[in-house]
Amino acid sequence: MINFTEAILYNLKKGGDNIACKVNDSEISYSQFSQMVAGIQAKLQRTGAINIGIITQNHEATYAAIVATWLTGKCYVPINPSYPVERNKTIFKEADIQHILYAEADAEIQQLADNFPTLQLTETRDIKSYECFNTSPSADRTAYILFTSGTTGKPKGVPITFGNLQSFLNGFDSLGYNITEHDRFLQMFELTFDLSIVCFTRSLMSGASFYTLPSGMIRTLGLYQVLEDSGITFSLMVPSAIGLLAPYMDDIHLPELKISQFCGEALKGDLVQKWAQCVPNARIDNVYGPTEATIYCTSLTLNPKRLGPVQSSGIVAIGKSMKHCETCLINENLDLITAANSIGELCLSGEQVTPGYLNNPAQNEKSFIKIEGKRFYRTGDQVFKDENGCIFYLGRTDDQIKIQGYRVELGEIEVACSKILPSHRNVAVGFQDTRQNWFIALFIENLSADEQTIKEEVAAILPEYMKPAAVFTIDSIPLNANGKTDRKQLKQLAEALFST
Repeated sequence: MINFTEAILYNLKKGGDNIACKVNDSEISYSQFSQMVAGIQAKLQRTGAINIGIITQNHEATYAAIVATWLTGKCYVPINPSYPVERNKTIFKEADIQHILYAEADAEIQQLADNFPTLQLTETRDIKSYECFNTSPSADRTAYILFTSGTTGKPKGVPITFGNLQSFLNGFDSLGYNITEHDRFLQMFELTFDLSIVCFTRSLMSGASFYTLPSGMIRTLGLYQVLEDSGITFSLMVPSAIGLLAPYMDDIHLPELKISQFCGEALKGDLVQKWAQCVPNARIDNVYGPTEATIYCTSLTLNPKRLGPVQSSGIVAIGKSMKHCETCLINENLDLITAANSIGELCLSGEQVTPGYLNNPAQNEKSFIKIEGKRFYRTGDQVFKDENGCIFYLGRTDDQIKIQGYRVELGEIEVACSKILPSHRNVAVGFQDTRQNWFIALFIENLSADEQTIKEEVAAILPEYMKPAAVFTIDSIPLNANGKTDRKQLKQLAEALFST
């Protein structure tokens, strides 16, 4: 397979009127997109900075900036301006960000721009005297850095190299999707979420088009509108997305959709069967993978008519390894598990696995281990393999949960609460409502302050997806028989209190 930066450059130089992307109401041709990329590259050449912060705005210039950064051999770090200022400052420091690119100015952007050299990307869109070029970055150079939730309250930087991303794209193509310039990709993810990367990168590699959700529109309506009106042929969604669409499924008919992928959360078999009625011509795949293994690394094609393999709980399996990934299971003593149907922690190895966390040797030592001479990443996910080697996800070995596909370390929420109420013990738990959507509840011992006020103060120092849905006061945090916090009891209590 051709190098992904070379493939993108080929389509940019080819230009033409074919749509590169539609963002909000703007359809941008490959000729227009190429001009934007070239203009940004001209600016990036003048800086020695390697890691470039890109503000995650729903704007065509934002995507052009990512491509320009890659073609110039640099690394992009997506920055969500709605995140708390202190969190973004931590990211700037950890990633050594010296320049920030943004598409449109507003108060949040100005607050960030006060301390960093910035470039407004729309200033480069009409520069026609430059041409795109590719510096052909080496495989070991970092392509992007994403920051995930950390148990200490400090986000963890996950650098992904050009080689990691190339291996993923090779693995993607080995799944046999046959992407062409006529395909239309759905891009529904915020750019700090790594699932966004496949949606625009693989599209641009084939001269195809990608479509983002309209800004300011209710998420459910925006998703439905883009899928239907744009004739999407490739969609990657988190399972909760079709949960949102469930009330409208009788009216949804998407015959042009040919590839429908799900990732980021446990996928229920009954939802797949309902969705299949809406997408009669689509191949439906369940894919799995942590940020540390570059987007996703296992895959399973589903047959909704005789759905399987599925657990007794109704959760669909996550399949088998992709081309450049190897999986194994270990027990609590880090011993290899080989017997079929035995439960263990899933570990991943191969060319998609990150070189390690950014500036975090202690976490690297804990998360990356050698098994029979090979380097593996410990996912923290409990799984088992059946007799055919198909992997089934069971849950976590720790307190991490997923909210709309985002990883949330409950410890980070507890650290945030402790900053506000240092003398009060607190515990965060994840719980599900009757529709099996995940939420976060925060229990605080002997809280005398107003619960709603504390909820707002904690939320102010956390990203949107990590904000607790409810704060409850409790006389004392319950303990289990081993003297540890009884999270199971608190989870049940949260579900009961939230339902009332």
